[in-house]
Amino acid sequence: MKSRIPGLKMFKVWSLIYNLIFLLLFFISTPYLLIKQKWHRGFLMRWGLFSPDIQTALKQGKNIWVHAVSVGEVLAMRGLIRALKQRLPDHQVILSTVTKTGHKVAASELKEETKFIMKPLIGYT
Repeated sequence: MKSRIPGLKMFKVWSLIYNLIFLLLFFISTPYLLIKQKWHRGFLMRWGLFSPDIQTALKQGKNIWVHAVSVGEVLAMRGLIRALKQRLPDHQVILSTVTKTGHKVAASELKEETKFIMKPLIGYT
C-alpha cells in the first residue's frame, strides 16, 4: 500500500541514518568522556539513569512533566509550576532542562516545588 504522506519514506530513511550516526558517535565519544572525566553532573541523566529519588518520583504515576530548555524558560515556568502545585498538590512536577545553567537555576529557584532532571536523549519522551 502506498503512503499518502509525501516524503514519509525519505523521512524514515534519514531518521535511520541520523540514529545510526548518533549511536556511532556515542560509542566513539563515551570512552573518551569517561577516561578524561569530561562529563557533568547531569551526564547520566541524559541516558535515562536517574537517582533513586527521581526514579521513585517518576514511578509514582501522578507526574506532570514540564520541559524548559534553558535559564529563560526555567524562569518563565516558575509561575506555571507554582500554580500546578497549588491546584494539583497530589501530583509531582518534574522539570527537565537541556542546559547545565538551566538545571542550576531550576535547583535554586524551584527546589521546593519540583524534582528537576536533565532532559534525557533517549526514552521518556
